[in-house]
Amino acid sequence: MLNTSRRPRWHTSRSVVPCLDNKLSRGSFTTKSGLVANLAGYAGSNATKPTRYAKVVEDEDDHEGIVRQQVVKSTAAALSGQITPAEWGLMEGLRYYTTVLPLVLGVPLDHSPKAARKIALHILSGTRGPGFLMNVLRFQICHVFAARGIPAIHPDTLPGINHLWRRLFELMSEALQALNDGLAKNIFSAAPFGRIMELMNVEVAIMDAPWRKHLRGYLAVIERYGGLDTLCEYPDPPYRGLQFGLVHGAIGNTVSPVHDQVSAINDWSDAHVMRIYTKLYFQGFGCPSRLFLAIHHITQLRVAAAAVDSVTPLPDDLLLTAASIACEIQDFSASQWSETYQIPPQPLIAHFGRVYQAAAGLYMILSLPRPLARLFSGATSVEGDEAARLHQRTTLFQAINEARGPLKNLQCGTWPLAVLGVAYYGGTPEEHATIIGLLRETLSNTKTPDCGAGTLIRDLPEFWASGRTSWEDCFYKPSVALT
Repeated sequence: MLNTSRRPRWHTSRSVVPCLDNKLSRGSFTTKSGLVANLAGYAGSNATKPTRYAKVVEDEDDHEGIVRQQVVKSTAAALSGQITPAEWGLMEGLRYYTTVLPLVLGVPLDHSPKAARKIALHILSGTRGPGFLMNVLRFQICHVFAARGIPAIHPDTLPGINHLWRRLFELMSEALQALNDGLAKNIFSAAPFGRIMELMNVEVAIMDAPWRKHLRGYLAVIERYGGLDTLCEYPDPPYRGLQFGLVHGAIGNTVSPVHDQVSAINDWSDAHVMRIYTKLYFQGFGCPSRLFLAIHHITQLRVAAAAVDSVTPLPDDLLLTAASIACEIQDFSASQWSETYQIPPQPLIAHFGRVYQAAAGLYMILSLPRPLARLFSGATSVEGDEAARLHQRTTLFQAINEARGPLKNLQCGTWPLAVLGVAYYGGTPEEHATIIGLLRETLSNTKTPDCGAGTLIRDLPEFWASGRTSWEDCFYKPSVALT
């Protein structure tokens, strides 16, 4: 069973402080004096409506006896006794989704019948309500942090929106309970995969959130249904959710300690990885499938090399694997990149290919023992190792700079910047400031960001200041590298 505790471990213990000036929260319906505006029309017949009464006043100056009504608004005390209907939160969420969110994302408002049907089918059907509201709250919280220029989204920051965090945790608890109730029925359904993805989609936006635990639960559910091959034989397999878990798990493993991996992801075969990754384009991580597989192989090799006694030579099979990975990266051609799924057109998408090709090679140089890394770099000495690192980081930096303009709206992703950041140990303050600036730029270009850029903005300076140089020194605890 998955964890259904009322509050995640990372929930702040501070008391809730009302936010009277946040018009994107329930404050949308709250005046600055703290009085709730009259929305009795949403309340229904069972609600106690705000008191309204008419006072009939005879105009003494009107000899024809004309009377007029004066509607006197209710007092704050009467408003405070209003019963909130069960649908109140959903109505607030829908209003935010249809009026405020399009303005935040810079897209035109759509009040067409088609848009209304989409909301009804994809948001209000079945048990989607909690998931929809969780994502609305995620948007709200992310926007509040972005408006204040704070990259690290965390419950211990900005106590003025604690009421949003509290409601978010309540919805997450409800979603977990519904998820476990569904799993207890022992009948196959794609719904659990969607529910876990909804939870993780919220958690990956929050620093230090326990999304890896829910990813492990997600993988356990796959095994419960007979494994990935069996699951894909069911009608309408949850490919989008499977890809979400694969990408977050595999990239999360690259920036996590070698002894603290989501091992079930590392155990996926090449066939499984390609079957899921190539179903559709993963927005925000435009990595070619061939290079994604190479990154996956490098992480597997990291784990295998760490298991070898440090005083013994590396086995031949690891050397052969490293040589094969090096060929996978070096033989990739960005200008000829094509996929079985739809990707942005050439020559635009070639920028993605060059960025991820350089990042994969640099990841191999930085994260593997020297005998394995040299099979990519071609170095034969310590001096050669250093020269290879400097050359490859320059290649990656140039590829990222070239991609900034053409790919601004497609989002090149944070993971290449994580690799670049590690490669600049011993760099100058100006070089470090440039990398932090690139991370902030990535964050500002992403309307609904995950916490990868914010986490790296916090953690890379700590690594640079430590004077250490290894990949494991930088990622000594599980991190995030997607935004």
